[in-house]
Amino acid sequence: MKLAKFGLAFIPHIFYKGDKGLEKGLSKYFKDPQLRKLWSSEEDLLSCLIPIAWGYNKDYQLPPKGGGQVFPEWLAHVIGEFGNEIFYQTRVTKIVYDGKVATHLIADRKGQELKFSARYFVAACDVETLYERMLGPEITNPKFLRKLRSAKLYSSAVTLSIGLDCPSEELGFGDELMLIQEEGIKRDEHDGGDPYISDISILAPTVRDKTMAPQDKGTLTIYVPAYFYQYNNWGTSQDDKGNLMRGEEYKRIKSEYADIILNRVEKELGMDIRSHIEFMDIATPVTHYRYTGNKDGTMMGARPCKENFQARISHYKTPLGNVFLSGHWANLGGGVPIAVSTAANSTLLVLQKENKDLKPLEPFLMGKFQWKN
Repeated sequence: MKLAKFGLAFIPHIFYKGDKGLEKGLSKYFKDPQLRKLWSSEEDLLSCLIPIAWGYNKDYQLPPKGGGQVFPEWLAHVIGEFGNEIFYQTRVTKIVYDGKVATHLIADRKGQELKFSARYFVAACDVETLYERMLGPEITNPKFLRKLRSAKLYSSAVTLSIGLDCPSEELGFGDELMLIQEEGIKRDEHDGGDPYISDISILAPTVRDKTMAPQDKGTLTIYVPAYFYQYNNWGTSQDDKGNLMRGEEYKRIKSEYADIILNRVEKELGMDIRSHIEFMDIATPVTHYRYTGNKDGTMMGARPCKENFQARISHYKTPLGNVFLSGHWANLGGGVPIAVSTAANSTLLVLQKENKDLKPLEPFLMGKFQWKN
């Protein structure tokens, strides 16, 4: 009942989507047409309103001192403090089960086969990879697999990570996130992946956090929505095992893409950035796929849209009673708030399995969390 009460606030908004629907929905809250342009690329009303709700709760998602990498560093520290071990560069290949219970999993670590046994398993990974490679499609409802394959996902991105020979402030950057948008284009073109017209986001992390660069230096992060399938999968090829092969064509395409983006940024902001670049790393959707395993290199999993709601894409429980889903694949949306909330919920599901006397789970989505048992 508590979850239903929470969901009631969303129901009136889920049907406002597309150009006409979104414009109609935004008009209920914002009368100024210029103000509504702030949401020129969103596909549905909830994507516009939920970040505003975070703002009212003073959840601005600012990373701590040291940058976003502090989160995994802290997690690694806590895991070690409790005497547990982290296996890096290790890929789960199969979850072995007996009936409806998983008994152990098989993993590959640089060619070495490892076996892990446990009472419970939590998968914070790409959901299709979990069902089709680790579990195998034979244990999953074919209709549900089709829904997963056709789910609407967030885009991937091309990300430029730039090291400057001067503080970012000297070029005119502040600690705000800047967004460059083209006028007079269709809504879906704002995140369509075309480097000449897609939205450009710019952040200068070292303005707020000086620990992220050497003294008298600065950083910029520039990213643009992009997709895995562009440029014939970014000029990559596949070997006989299906692994992506990146050669000279891949390097050429991503360099040209970055040049177009830098040209637009310099022209729009009226500044010379190139002459101050000491280092630049270019990540493509192929890069995001390689490092995260997310389908097509998507940044945040499944969108909170009507189609995904109706298909019931979000879920924690799997066909195996002791295997749970977590991370941004367990719930619609993305980012740290979703990852944290799903981690808490999957943990509580395990605790409930262990202790039948626990009270029914209360929905944990945002805000403060307290252990009650």
